[in-house]
Amino acid sequence: LVAPDRPCHGLSPCPRLAGKATATTWMESLLSARAPKAKNLVVVASGRGGARQALAWAKERTSPPSLLFVNPGSALPGRPKQSPLSSVAEAKTWLEGHPGANSSPLALSDALRWASTASTLVEEADEERLSAIGLPEATKISFLYGEGEPEESDLKEELEATGLLLHHRVAAAGGALAASEALSDALAEEVLSLLSHLEDSAN
Repeated sequence: LVAPDRPCHGLSPCPRLAGKATATTWMESLLSARAPKAKNLVVVASGRGGARQALAWAKERTSPPSLLFVNPGSALPGRPKQSPLSSVAEAKTWLEGHPGANSSPLALSDALRWASTASTLVEEADEERLSAIGLPEATKISFLYGEGEPEESDLKEELEATGLLLHHRVAAAGGALAASEALSDALAEEVLSLLSHLEDSAN
């Protein structure tokens, strides 16, 4: 299973968390509805914030999960000082400080939506260290990076020390293969590898 963006990210809506809902309530609801009887489950999380959400969810489970972290060293962009953005001028100023948001029309629209709904976002602390403490035994986690992406070394070392790290891979582009295609191909291979590991463990 590939987990979609959590509320207020990408094209996901921004409902406020109510009552005793937790940061991973949305994910539990998704899995209950979509994969209640799944024999093998792999959760893919992108970026540092996604990895934090996946770790929080995994620590609440009794059965060991399989996780694939894509570019877990990449943090969210800084929030605009005027939160949320309320004018075109503010948007232009914010974009000047985040050139990566202009990498494609889709990235641009996604970044602007994120910045313009910042006041309703669930608070995140991307500066906090990612930790494997509390994960169920036999959890397996793989790391996948695009070329040039910063690595999450602290969590990697912790997972290696506890035997929870399955793979650590950089998707290298070459020849006619673009970086995005290389990452997509490697993503599919790593998901299949985690699924294969789950099947082998069950036998």
